[in-house]
Amino acid sequence: MENAIRSAKEEADFVAVSFHIHWGERGEIDPTGKQLFARAAIDAGADLILGHGPHLLNGIEIYRGKPILYSIGHFFIQLSIPAFDLFPDIQRLIVESVYGDDQFSESVLVRTVIGPDARIKRLELLPVELSEQGDPYFASDEMADKIIDRLTTLSEPLGTRIARESWYAVVDLDGSLQH
Repeated sequence: MENAIRSAKEEADFVAVSFHIHWGERGEIDPTGKQLFARAAIDAGADLILGHGPHLLNGIEIYRGKPILYSIGHFFIQLSIPAFDLFPDIQRLIVESVYGDDQFSESVLVRTVIGPDARIKRLELLPVELSEQGDPYFASDEMADKIIDRLTTLSEPLGTRIARESWYAVVDLDGSLQH
C-alpha cells in the first residue's frame, strides 16, 4: 500500500485513499489495526483517508494535519441483484442489518475543498440516510442531527471537533472553528 501511495504522490498533487476493512468491533478504532493502517497511508503521502469497512459511521481523526475518516458508513445498498438468487442467506443478512439497526442507514457524503497548494481547506460532512430500498438521500433535519451528533461523539476521543453549519457539518481541521 505504501509503495502505491508514494507512486501516486509522484503523479498527483493530492492523493485520497479509500479502504474497506472489517476488523475490531464496529464502533472501535483499533490502534494496532485500522488506526495503524490509516496513519501509515498518511505517512506514505496520502492527503485524505476515507474508510467505510464497518458499514457504520466511525470517528474522524486529524493526523499530521490530514483527515482520516475511519468510516463514512454506506452510500447505497443493492438489495435486489441476481447474485442473491444464488446466495439468499447473504440477502437476508443484509436486509436484517439494514432494517434491524438504524445506524446502518446513517452515512455522510464528504465534500472537500482543496486549495491551490493541494491542501484541504475545508472538509464538510453532508448527512445521508438510506431508504428502505437502500437508496441514498439527504437526511431529514432530525436524522441529520442524529448523524452529526454521532460523528461528533465518535470523533471527540480522537481530538477532532465537528461544528454544525446549516444542515451539514464542518470538520475542524486546524482548531480554528468557533463553538
